[in-house]
Amino acid sequence: YFFPESIVLYEEWLIGADIPFPPEASEYITTSFSSFVDETCAKAHPYTSGLCWDAAFVFPYLETPFLVVNNIFDSSQLQFLLWINDGSSDSKGYLAYYGSTLVNSVKKNINSTDQNGYFLTACLDHTGNLCMASQTTIQDLSYARVLEDWFYDKDKIPHTLLDQCWQPGVLPCNPVCNLHLC
Repeated sequence: YFFPESIVLYEEWLIGADIPFPPEASEYITTSFSSFVDETCAKAHPYTSGLCWDAAFVFPYLETPFLVVNNIFDSSQLQFLLWINDGSSDSKGYLAYYGSTLVNSVKKNINSTDQNGYFLTACLDHTGNLCMASQTTIQDLSYARVLEDWFYDKDKIPHTLLDQCWQPGVLPCNPVCNLHLC
């Protein structure tokens, strides 16, 4: 579950407030959903350990290689955590802001020289298009193929994949996002 660093809630973004998603909200989510919290991170941040549910916050504490698989526009996060729920031009602006913030957060924490990787599709979905049978591809590579190559250290294909149609300010653009086979 990758949550963008320093993201601002939709209602606050609308009025120009620049207050990142508050730690109290992360603590609430962690408690409400009994989310796993990395012990090393929690020990380093005893008063804000709720932030350790967030992949962007916990990255420095992880020793095991990981592959971030995420839609650039995670519909669940946008609707249920950040409270965006209309189709106005403002919400489209926020959607573009969210996508850019997520991509920047992932790229900041993962580089192509380590064992970690990412597969970021420019889709507005939670996980419905991210399964082994999915038609969603990046550079003609499916998630299943990337995962296999990354997991078994084959290193025959790239492991840092960003949807080629995406660029800052662009809305969901992958043409096969809605082909759910999961």
